Amino acid sequence: MNNKLENTLLNFVAGVSPWMAPLIPTYYAAYNAYTYLTKGHEWYDGLAVVVVALVVECIGLAGVHTAIQFWNWNRTKLKTEDEAPLRLAVAAVVFYVVIIILVNAMLDFFHVADPALLPYVEIVAVALLSLLALNSALIVALRAGQGERERKAQESKAERTKFRKENSRKVTEETTVLSGNLPTNWRKARPFMSEQEVTEISQMKTADIVNRYHLASERGARNWRDYARKELES
Repeated sequence: MNNKLENTLLNFVAGVSPWMAPLIPTYYAAYNAYTYLTKGHEWYDGLAVVVVALVVECIGLAGVHTAIQFWNWNRTKLKTEDEAPLRLAVAAVVFYVVIIILVNAMLDFFHVADPALLPYVEIVAVALLSLLALNSALIVALRAGQGERERKAQESKAERTKFRKENSRKVTEETTVLSGNLPTNWRKARPFMSEQEVTEISQMKTADIVNRYHLASERGARNWRDYARKELES
């Protein structure tokens, strides 16, 4: 019971903690935005801070998820399918990380090291955060392209499945037609048979062979079965 409870708790922590970790950079982004970047302390300034924090967090999650998705796609895709632009996705993630680190680090550093330069640093920080719009647009475009690749892959898979079914049905129909019109002599009938049909004859009962191929006697059916087995053994 203790082991079961321990495993349950560990599974819960393992499932929840990855979602709690991003709260750390989100908090610092919200704090720095409210402390250094807002124009005032009105209610809408607080709303803007919440938006900044959510945007910072969501872009990071979307970028990392997109990069991993592209990596898995390129690893498992068929040779005929288009490759996902993994490098662009990784570049978007790196660009995001650099911006967030620069903004948070610069604001805190100059607040302590040289407060006189802080107003200029705030201008740079706003410019860098504005560049996240380009980053998010790139991620949206990349995901749209991946959706198109996956749609084409699904259509291609459906076409291959349809072709295999139609081809299998055609072979079955041709085999069925030939089955009732084959010569009773094995050597003359053999060129019209598939390998699968020979395998089936080697395992069939004599009565079934007579009915299927309209042979005159069970002796002829036994000969057909012997010939089929010899052919498979050779």
